[in-house]
Amino acid sequence: MRNICAGLFIFVLLCPALCSASSSASFPVNNYGADPSGVKDSTAAITQAIELAANYTAQNPGHSAQVIFGNGRYMVECSSMVGPTPDSLNWCFSVQADNLTISGQGAKKSTLVLENPMAGAFSVSSSSSVTISNFAIDYGQDALPFTQGTVVSVDPDTTPNPSFVLQIQDGFPSLNSTFFSQATQRWGVLVDPTSPIAKRNVTVSSQLWTRSWDVVSGQPNQFRMYVQNDTAGVGDVSIGDRYVQVARYAGSALHFLDSKDVTVQGMVFYAANVQAVASSGGTGNLIIQNNTVTTSPNSGRYHSINGGAFIVPNHRGAIRILKNSTQGGTDDSVNIYTPAMDVISVSDSPPSVVIGGTASIPIEAGDEMQFVQTTTGQVLGTATVTSVSSTKSDPFSYYTLGLSSAVAGVVPDPNGTPPAALDSYYTGTTVFDLSLAGASTITNNTFNNYLMAMNIRSCNLDCNISNNTFYLTGNGVNLEADFLQLQGPVPNNVSIIGNKFYGGIISTLGAGPGPYAYQVLIGNFMATPTPDGAHIKEMPSSYKGPENITVSSNSFFDSDAESILITGAQNISLKNNTISASGKLPRQDTGGAGASVAEASGIRVNGLTVKDTRPQTKEALEIADTVPCGQYPEGISTSKVSFNGSTADAILDERKCGN
Repeated sequence: MRNICAGLFIFVLLCPALCSASSSASFPVNNYGADPSGVKDSTAAITQAIELAANYTAQNPGHSAQVIFGNGRYMVECSSMVGPTPDSLNWCFSVQADNLTISGQGAKKSTLVLENPMAGAFSVSSSSSVTISNFAIDYGQDALPFTQGTVVSVDPDTTPNPSFVLQIQDGFPSLNSTFFSQATQRWGVLVDPTSPIAKRNVTVSSQLWTRSWDVVSGQPNQFRMYVQNDTAGVGDVSIGDRYVQVARYAGSALHFLDSKDVTVQGMVFYAANVQAVASSGGTGNLIIQNNTVTTSPNSGRYHSINGGAFIVPNHRGAIRILKNSTQGGTDDSVNIYTPAMDVISVSDSPPSVVIGGTASIPIEAGDEMQFVQTTTGQVLGTATVTSVSSTKSDPFSYYTLGLSSAVAGVVPDPNGTPPAALDSYYTGTTVFDLSLAGASTITNNTFNNYLMAMNIRSCNLDCNISNNTFYLTGNGVNLEADFLQLQGPVPNNVSIIGNKFYGGIISTLGAGPGPYAYQVLIGNFMATPTPDGAHIKEMPSSYKGPENITVSSNSFFDSDAESILITGAQNISLKNNTISASGKLPRQDTGGAGASVAEASGIRVNGLTVKDTRPQTKEALEIADTVPCGQYPEGISTSKVSFNGSTADAILDERKCGN
């Protein structure tokens, strides 16, 4: 009897999928040989636990399974990467399952440590009701997907580009590795010498395109970094600056593809090859809550992830981003968007279009398509898809769409194909699928992307942004359709309420005459190359652009330019906002107002208090001469606007109405 019971115990321990009588089964990774001491490779053991759990839920519909990490650090070499398709093998673990939870004992107790800098942790595809929770993801110190060091010399006269010499900090990866030299994207960020933020007071940009380098003779840890920025050169680089060099491939820490009802909660991301969480083509509820993106404690790092924190293209359902904290990344904290497509041909009888682009988009009959004039950003109209068929001709995907009605002004691309390269404008009408933009709630988060980029790059449709705290590098909330990065749609029905914005670190994007960051930016902008570098081009006033946006009860502190910039928009409400400056940070622009409105109509300002004694700040509100004369809804209505305690001269109205 003892031997029978012992055998039964071992059988149950190793095979809960077959033995559990409950509606849920647990698969502790330690049971399959995972090593919580971090000495031995646990890749195979964790893979086995995931596969058994997936098989269990497949064989027992309606039941759930848990893959469980215990206390400890689990090292995974990920020497053979996997993924959802043969051409996307970028992760340690591939998951395809329903009703599955992968969890630890808490982010301070359970850590997954990757030893392959090219790999992400988990790719979840074609799954439903999946939760990943309560552990940390990090990389071994020798396998970090970035390195860092100190500038020891600067030489503007080297060829083929100006350069500086970077001394790699002890304990960080060498740039001799092919991981760095062969990365899909290679760049770096100047870091302030005294604190882990992007360098302040730069002329052009703290982001530098350092795509090539040479080892310094006789100095194996020193590398001459060639700066390929068109305009920046090394003019913003000084001896003693700290520098982060990033190598980006394609492996986000957590990747979800075509999955339904996903939750990510209680996770900590100390490093990632690209994003912390990326979800594409999802449906149902996407919940991202109580997660942290940060530098690893006591590691000496001043960088965390190589990409954005939470990136969500093409989601058909509700998105909730709640109570998270992000810092130390080199791209946007949040970006919720649908990719742009180019009109290739158009027919009015019956109404139909052929659209194409490098992205694959899950368009369905019943989707609402937004047609936008690419050269101006004007919304031409919308139409419902009545039928859809698709073809693929690398690198493009094409879709033939039957439409409920023709849209006036739609023109095809004269080239007959969309441009193959990102950062290339379409020459036909641009199209966005509004049904894939995701109705979103972003609330009670702390965003501190202190190395570069924006906090909320895009959340353009049916989006509630409330009660968040922003520490700025680039724009805090950026509401625009990006016709260069091919992301949209044109914003509509967005509320920005009860947030706190702490700024003004100078923008690292180099996009603007400053360059500088706005705490809230609403408009349709295109960064257009000029002999002096990229600048922001404002759209004509005669078009239909972003609309139905409320900015209410927010507090803005120490912006390095206007706190609120509105251009090319309609039906915008500013209510009970306060703007103040401590005087510790100067404005980086040439001066102006606390808030500015240009080329916009239907603007209501009811309660704007500006307390800013910096000499560059001249008034509370500036109204450009491109705003139509008259009150709301044709032009702009204002009330309760004050500047440093006075309503006199609080508004600079540049219009010549009635003259």
